[in-house]
Amino acid sequence: MMDARCNQVYNALFDCESGEVTRLCQDRALSIEDLFTELAETPAYREKKIVFAGDGARLCFDRLQGRLEARLAPELLRYQKASNVAFCGLKKGGKWTAVNSVGADAGVSKAAAGYQRAEQTERSESTMIALGADHGGYRLKEAVKAYLEEKGIPYKDFGTDSEESVNYGPYAYRVAQSIVSGECEKGVLCCGTGIGISIAANKVKGIRAAVCTNEFCAEMTRRHNDANILAMGGRVIDEKTAVKLADIFLNTPFEGGRHLERIQQIAAIENGEKL
Repeated sequence: MMDARCNQVYNALFDCESGEVTRLCQDRALSIEDLFTELAETPAYREKKIVFAGDGARLCFDRLQGRLEARLAPELLRYQKASNVAFCGLKKGGKWTAVNSVGADAGVSKAAAGYQRAEQTERSESTMIALGADHGGYRLKEAVKAYLEEKGIPYKDFGTDSEESVNYGPYAYRVAQSIVSGECEKGVLCCGTGIGISIAANKVKGIRAAVCTNEFCAEMTRRHNDANILAMGGRVIDEKTAVKLADIFLNTPFEGGRHLERIQQIAAIENGEKL
């Protein structure tokens, strides 16, 4: 998508499946609201992971944040580049081709290497998990961190780094901001009960933080509420339970359907609209 000014974007929709790209519509100019309506109300799109790319991607992402389940493409893949053209040319033959390290060939080789790095970055950023806790939730955070390391899931730890007493607000804010910015996909926050830190995180527009103490809640808050932050209490559950809840939370999809309308109503409340 490209910024067309006046709250419009030039755009087209593509479906990417198993490395194959299929055009779904012709290039067109739409208002951001019309694009939102199409993506939110077309059944075929509700089950898809929506990724915004192009110089208008950030504009759409910011305008639709909290109203549409979407994310930004990583910066290395977000904008049109000559290296992308080189990648398509190289891949047309079905395999990467070794080239000489001189002249134009060297440039194409560097482009290919750059695109491969971008692909790796995209895979990493698409599953990046944000972690945060105060002193009361520090041990739970560390247990979840060990689980992520064991599973090879990338994460960013926003602290705290010890059981020394701290306020939970800054950690809730940092984790929440990393999610709404597209830097991370989901988050795990822990304090003494999970309540205070979740209240703080939910003050950030677009965040749906849910306190969970059992497996059923961890599953249903993803299936029905599309929660993007799991909150837990270090004085309520033990570390083994915290890891189990995190595993369920991170691996349970949002069901969409009738639940999407409810999520949109939450966003409407955030935007000061009357229901």
